[in-house]
Amino acid sequence: MHTLHDLDADDGAGRLQLFFRPARYTGEITNTEPEKCHQLRWWPLDALPEPVVGYTVQALGAIAAGAALSVRGFSA
Repeated sequence: MHTLHDLDADDGAGRLQLFFRPARYTGEITNTEPEKCHQLRWWPLDALPEPVVGYTVQALGAIAAGAALSVRGFSA
């Protein structure tokens, strides 16, 4: 669905963040890292909780605009 090339401002490492659109989903989502994530659930795109990770906000905006690729943190 979308690839985000992200330069992490905290450690300077470049990462590829991959976003997928499932064709179908069954079952219950499970939070396997409760010490890192308060809650895991489905949210409407126009009502996301706060705070949201910065690269996720950028990727969701790019997906809404129809872009398959975006870049964050790198100078032009």
